[in-house]
Amino acid sequence: MRRRLKMALISLLLATPAAADWRLAFPVFRIGIVTGSATSTTLPAYEPFRAYMEDVIGVPVELIPAPNLAALIDAHTSKRVHYAVYSASAYAVAWTMCKCIEPLVAPRASDGSLGYHAIIVARDGGSIGAMKDLENKKIAYSISGSVAGHLVPVAEMRRAGIDPQTYFSTSVHAASSRAGVKAVLEGDVAAATAWSSLQGAKNKGYSRGTLRDLTDTGELDPAMLRIIWKSRQIPHGPHAVLNQLPPKLLSLLRQSLLAIDLEDPAAYDAVERHLGGGFAVVGHDEYGPLLDMIKPEHIKKAAK
Repeated sequence: MRRRLKMALISLLLATPAAADWRLAFPVFRIGIVTGSATSTTLPAYEPFRAYMEDVIGVPVELIPAPNLAALIDAHTSKRVHYAVYSASAYAVAWTMCKCIEPLVAPRASDGSLGYHAIIVARDGGSIGAMKDLENKKIAYSISGSVAGHLVPVAEMRRAGIDPQTYFSTSVHAASSRAGVKAVLEGDVAAATAWSSLQGAKNKGYSRGTLRDLTDTGELDPAMLRIIWKSRQIPHGPHAVLNQLPPKLLSLLRQSLLAIDLEDPAAYDAVERHLGGGFAVVGHDEYGPLLDMIKPEHIKKAAK
C-alpha cells in the first residue's frame, strides 16, 4: 500500500510541466555498475534495482556494465553514464579526474555506521602510548595499496606533518591487517595498521574490523592492545551522479534511494549486498581521507 501511494504521488509530481521539462532531456537514464567479466550472469542480478529506479524516476533506466572500476570511472567522467555505484577510493579518483560528479548516498552497515577508520595499534602497557612514541620505531602496514592499511594512514600522517618515510626506523608490509596485529602481539613490530568501526563494545573488538575479527576467532583479547592513532572516518562507497543533472532529478533520486530498503528490500539487496543498514546522505567533503591519498599514478592507472 505504501509503495503504491508513493508511486501515485510521484506520478502526480511528474505530470507537472516543471517536472516534464527535465524528463524530456532523459529518454534513457544510464546507471553504471561494475559486473566483472561475466556480465551475462552478473548483470541480471541487478534487475530489481533497475526496475525500482525506473519506477520512481519515471523514465527508462538502462544498466551499463563495466568490467572493473577503471572502466566505470571512464564511463562516468566521459559522461556516457549519468550515475555510478562506486567504491570510496574509486569515487575519489573519478572526482579528481573531472570534478564533474557528486555523491548522493552511501550505505550504512548493520551497526548503523557510515564508514570505518584506519587505526594504528600497539601493545597495551608498553612504551608506545601515542603517535609521538612511534618515532624511530618499527611499524607494519597492511599490504601495499590497501586503503585503510596503507594509503590512508600515510596520507593522514603527511597531512599532520609527519613524513612516514623518515619518522619510523623501519616500515614493513604484513600479508594482511590481521597479520600485522599478530606481529605486534608477538613483539616483531612496535605498532601496526588495521581498521575498525570504533563503534560498539571495546572489549569485543568493536562492531566491525580487524580487532573484532581476531577477537571472534579467539586470537586476540582486545585488552592486550591500545589504539594510539585513528584516521578521519573513511565513508563507504557512494552512489554518485553527474553534478549537472537537474536539481529536481537529483532530489528525486536521493529521496528514492533513502527509502529503497523499506520500500523495496529486494531492490536494495540487489545493489548493496554487504551492508544492510540502508542508505544515508553523504557529501563530497566526507571523502577527504580518500581525496588526500590520491596520487598522479592513480589517475594515470584509471585513465588507461
